[in-house]
Amino acid sequence: LESEQFKGKRKEEDLLAYKRKLDRHKKDNPLSTTIDEVLEEEVRMYKQKLTCPVCNVRKKDAVLTKCYHIFCFECMSCAMTRASASAQSVTLLLVPATFIGFTCEACGYAWKQDYVIGVG
Repeated sequence: LESEQFKGKRKEEDLLAYKRKLDRHKKDNPLSTTIDEVLEEEVRMYKQKLTCPVCNVRKKDAVLTKCYHIFCFECMSCAMTRASASAQSVTLLLVPATFIGFTCEACGYAWKQDYVIGVG
C-alpha cells in the first residue's frame, strides 16, 4: 500500500513539473499559439482557397475544363469581354477567332467560351 501511495505521489509531482515546464515554455516562446488561433488560421486559409484568385472577393464558381483552374464566373465574363474587345482590332487571319485573347489567369492556357462550366 505504501508503495502505491509513493508511486501516486511521484506521478503527481511529475505532472506538476511538466505543467511548470509547459508554462515556462509558453512564456519563453512568443510564437506559441492557442488552439483557437490555429483553427482561425486554418479557416482563413480555407476561405482563401474558396475565393477567386483574380478579384479576391467572390467565391469560385466557374471552372476551365482544359486546365481545371477555378475562378468566379464574373471574372471569367470580364476576361471574355476584354478579349472580345481587343480581338476586334486584331487581324483574324493570323489567329483563330475562338482563341484570341482568352487565357487562363493562373497558367496562361488558351481557352474559349466552351471550356467554361459552372460549379454549384
